[in-house]
Amino acid sequence: MRGLNIPGWLVHSLPDALWMFAFCLLILVIWDFKLHKNGKFWIIVALLVGILFEVLQVVQITPGTFDWMDLFLITIAALLSLLFTIELRTYEKPA
Repeated sequence: MRGLNIPGWLVHSLPDALWMFAFCLLILVIWDFKLHKNGKFWIIVALLVGILFEVLQVVQITPGTFDWMDLFLITIAALLSLLFTIELRTYEKPA
């Protein structure tokens, strides 16, 4: 394993993005992949909490180091989870 050069974003930022992706998917599973008013609210709350943790690192309220890549990947992960909703609607058969 010596000499293995793993990009920093993969080691430090991707885990945060994967947590956001999994959390948003859980919310979508709970709401049966339908974005009703309540589902949208919880997706927005999840995204804001993820962003808030990064912002709190800037002002040193929470431990850690602020990183723009974290913010970017957290946002992308939340948006990618919403693509499942769009994809499922595309493949749903009309009743």
